[in-house]
Amino acid sequence: VINNILKEVKSGGLQNYIGQAVGKFYVDRFKALWGSVLDQSSMHAWIYYLHQMICGRDGLSGWFKASAQDASNFKHMEPDYYWKTGADQAVHYLLRGVPSESVHLSTPVCRIFWDVNDNNEVLVVTADGSSYRSGALVLTIPPSVIKETHSMLFTPNLPIEAIEAFE
Repeated sequence: VINNILKEVKSGGLQNYIGQAVGKFYVDRFKALWGSVLDQSSMHAWIYYLHQMICGRDGLSGWFKASAQDASNFKHMEPDYYWKTGADQAVHYLLRGVPSESVHLSTPVCRIFWDVNDNNEVLVVTADGSSYRSGALVLTIPPSVIKETHSMLFTPNLPIEAIEAFE
């Protein structure tokens, strides 16, 4: 069933769902191809699996939050790479060559002053009162947390376009 749905997507099957959530296409097509004869609880489990697969592949937080019209713009995360010793190895790989004193992991941040002195720098103040100045900052907090805390976290306030991106 899943392979047939993926073939439909490649052949333009989403066109009939323009203006609707991409998830509606997947659920409708899955139910139609599964049929009513087979076990319905298994069907729901397979739909959940398909949801996880599509969201992971397309970088979505949920397939009912994305438009079928925009599906052609999704960046597929293929090919899939698996790290034998865990996903944190990707972070270690990216940190090669970065001085260890420049990296502060598991450090609660209280305030981020961005665009300091119009130099495209950030000043980060942490919960223990330390402050760090840098030309780059990597935040690894969920977008939903940024959405809820951006006005307390960032100075000056983020541009409206950035705030809307978290919605």
